[in-house]
Amino acid sequence: MKKIGIVSMKSELAELLEHELSFFLKGKADFVRYIVKDERVSIDEADVILLSGEFVAKYVVIPQKEKIPILSPRRTLTMDGWESLKSLKSGLPMLLVNDSKESAEEVVLLTKELGLDLDLHVYYPGCKDFPRLETAVTPGETRYVPSFVKNVIDIHDRIFDPSVILELLFRLNLFEWEDLHKIIEYSKTVKSTQPGLQRFLLDMATVRLDLETVLSMTKQAVIAYSKEDGKILLVNYLAEKYLGQIGIGKEMHPIFQKMGLKYVDRELYNEIIEMNDAEMIVNSKEVPGGTMMISFYPVDLYRDVERKHAFKMKKAGMVAKMDFNAIVGGDKIQDVVKLAKKMAISDMPILLEGESGTGKELFAQAIHNYSKRSDGPFVPVNCASLSEELLESELFGYEEGAFTGAKKGGKSGLFEIANNGTIFLDEISEIPFELQSKLLRVLQEKEIIKVGGTNVIPVNVRIISATNMNLFEMMEVGKFRMDLFYRISTFQLHIPTLRERIDDLDVLLKYFVSKKGYDIYFDPDLVSLLKKHSWPGNGREVENFVDYTGNLFSGTIGINEIPPYLSKKIFEGIDVLNHSEIEVLRFLYENRNSGRSKIAKMCHIKENEVRKILSHLKSLGYISVNVGRIGASVSKLGYQFLSTSNKKY
Repeated sequence: MKKIGIVSMKSELAELLEHELSFFLKGKADFVRYIVKDERVSIDEADVILLSGEFVAKYVVIPQKEKIPILSPRRTLTMDGWESLKSLKSGLPMLLVNDSKESAEEVVLLTKELGLDLDLHVYYPGCKDFPRLETAVTPGETRYVPSFVKNVIDIHDRIFDPSVILELLFRLNLFEWEDLHKIIEYSKTVKSTQPGLQRFLLDMATVRLDLETVLSMTKQAVIAYSKEDGKILLVNYLAEKYLGQIGIGKEMHPIFQKMGLKYVDRELYNEIIEMNDAEMIVNSKEVPGGTMMISFYPVDLYRDVERKHAFKMKKAGMVAKMDFNAIVGGDKIQDVVKLAKKMAISDMPILLEGESGTGKELFAQAIHNYSKRSDGPFVPVNCASLSEELLESELFGYEEGAFTGAKKGGKSGLFEIANNGTIFLDEISEIPFELQSKLLRVLQEKEIIKVGGTNVIPVNVRIISATNMNLFEMMEVGKFRMDLFYRISTFQLHIPTLRERIDDLDVLLKYFVSKKGYDIYFDPDLVSLLKKHSWPGNGREVENFVDYTGNLFSGTIGINEIPPYLSKKIFEGIDVLNHSEIEVLRFLYENRNSGRSKIAKMCHIKENEVRKILSHLKSLGYISVNVGRIGASVSKLGYQFLSTSNKKY
């Protein structure tokens, strides 16, 4: 169990800080409080020391043999406290009341860091030089406010900045997935003093967790270690399954001995080793920062994956099922279809460019079926779904005995299978750089050589490639061969995103409803609202949305029937309302059918300004405005906006 020492001049404050940290560290760390009263304290039993403020650092003594990190945590305001300060008049002189001079000065400095221009005068118990002012601000220390003060603004106790929580978890190596969710929720209640650092730390935490998730899902054992000191940085459960308990921070040398390897400081490619009476395929690669990654897996796993993939490819039928009639939409997409038909008649390579979900494979199938090769096979290959080891043997095939596990008689590659037809290389940007030169040979010479073979096999194949990456940028950094790019892109076809042709949303919704046979109808007002969404998943996201509503509801689909994530995204994308507009909308919800005069009086807004606000809210569909005494009332859409945006506003 990790140990955290909290140093403060007040036991109440130390208790408060411990309480805040316990939310994130309960069951992970113990806390020891050190209360200093103008005397120094020696600390030698802690993994990290937290100070309640910078001014208590002078009281901490750490033995020379110990190397305990000391953190002077950034403490900030709750969002409620921040809103209270923001509402104060600039230039109004006020007392800043706290329990000591140092802590009062810290709060004054904090307001400046947060960008507030307030005229604050420090006051604390025993203070002798201060002005007699009518207004005082205090962070939860109302008991120290002088009796002559008429107006007291309590901004509540200062709490930890979210970046401090992240830093502490990382220092103690205690960061876990659930902590990220907790910190994100915590961040919503706090006004951070360092939003840039907070965002960076959250991004880094997400990257680390993503990596750990990937490592837990892969079927390969993975170990990462530092070349500089030979210490282990990351390890997944499969590596521990094959090699026993491996701890982060341990030496890598004993692991090499178990693997039967010398110290690995170079890249390995598909090397075979004996480990625990089994053959393993080992690969290693150095990544930026001096980290070596080693992966290994049993040869039997390779054979099993290959058999399953071969069965799947055979079962797929190698045929294109879609034609240009399946591509629906207005002029913009139909112009692309016309161009694609012209390209289809030729036999030149085509590069399809577009975001995920725009329908690149749909276009590839349609082009194949419109071409003179329509009677031949259509062989789709997702270059990102196959490992580097599998991709080469899948594309070009292999001879019997080409490697350990190669099946008897060898295997035909996908280029051979696609002979006299079309091969569709989806996500071509994911093809390893070393393999790109072999693909270039196929395009130039129209022939292949199987893995482990010497015979040249002619192939008559048309190549259609697809990517959602910027291949020009990849060429500039040396990740994609320039000569290969120009070979695969005689024709380039850009497939527009849905947001570029958002008026096609109506057509797509009707198309998927009809295709799936759902008994639903989308309210026109909802469709207008849905057009404000950017649809990053494009057509695939629309189909998923239709499946959601079609399976859960029937009849008319309105705002209350759409998925929560979409509702949130839509309202985030709508024009942000100002404070007065939010106030009027909330007032109308609480006071139905109110007229302009009543709204102006109760909300303290001029009547001509109320007229503008009502006009704007009506244009957004948030209210309906009636003639006469009935006045305005909040619509379902307006209520949905208030519900979705409650925390934000």
